Amino acid sequence: WDETEPLTEELYLQRVLDHAVKIHEELRKIKDKEEKDALISPQVSSCQRTAQLEKVKTRDVISASSDEDDSEAETKRCKSKSVQLKCGDVIEYYNPIFVFGDERGLKTATILAVNPKTSPVLKLSSDDVLPIETLVKRIKIMVRGKLLDNEEKGEFNGIEWYKLWKDEKNNANRALNIQKEAKRCRDIVVKAQERFKKKVQKIGLGDCTEMMTSFK
Repeated sequence: WDETEPLTEELYLQRVLDHAVKIHEELRKIKDKEEKDALISPQVSSCQRTAQLEKVKTRDVISASSDEDDSEAETKRCKSKSVQLKCGDVIEYYNPIFVFGDERGLKTATILAVNPKTSPVLKLSSDDVLPIETLVKRIKIMVRGKLLDNEEKGEFNGIEWYKLWKDEKNNANRALNIQKEAKRCRDIVVKAQERFKKKVQKIGLGDCTEMMTSFK
């Protein structure tokens, strides 16, 4: 028994040592893994942050583009119904029987009357009948009784895009003014002719009525 006791103690110590070495190896592996994860984590976080930033930038670009489109549409919508088609305006359009852009169908006409409750809405000097969706461009505009050039500023828009107020009374007044002016001019000519006839008769050349144009 005395001879085996040291051997038993040696075996016991060897088992304890082996167990301690095994635990030490496991602890070392765990520590190495933690250190490796600590090195990888910042890189992953950096990549994640970069990806998030790129995502945000992409979203902002799309949002900005969408905002610009919305802003442009809103600007055009706000501008719509603020531009009025009036009697006396001269418009340019393509005859509906032609494709838009076909120079053979390009025409101009003066607006004689506007009535949004009738069809067609516009009465034109050309007598063309334009559907409400026809694209027209104001090339001359009536401002305080004067016709001003609008060729560069004018744009093609559908008739329904413009502000359409009933404008027939002004047209009637304009026609009445033309008639009054024509009568005034006729009276001036007739009076001048009468004076001329009297002078001719006075100098003995007889009646020259047949030689004169009759104004009625």
